[in-house]
Amino acid sequence: MVFIRLFTDAGVRKFGKKKCLYLGLLCSFLATLSYDMFTSIYSLIVARILHGIGFGLSTTFAAALVADVIPAQRRGEGIGYFGLGSTVAMAVAPALGVMLLTDFSANMLFFTINDSYLFGCC
Repeated sequence: MVFIRLFTDAGVRKFGKKKCLYLGLLCSFLATLSYDMFTSIYSLIVARILHGIGFGLSTTFAAALVADVIPAQRRGEGIGYFGLGSTVAMAVAPALGVMLLTDFSANMLFFTINDSYLFGCC
């Protein structure tokens, strides 16, 4: 995640901030979907690297776009709220995920196409 941030300047010059943000979100989404498909530790490491690249890109460009959108006279306040919201989300989401995992089964949270009973099939 940290390594990819060294190359974000070249990405901005070539593609722009929005496209780099979308690329980061797409990498993170695809990596999240791919965790269930991989069976070896090496392929899981590749998925984790892809997830790190996506997370590094998306967090960097989300903050850059927020700084561009907020009016100059309220920029300090707006960036503070954005940073606080990001920090609270990173702190609450894992605890919420564990709570949901203990209250419901893992099949309810992470259903796949193999779980045919979720789709009404026999």
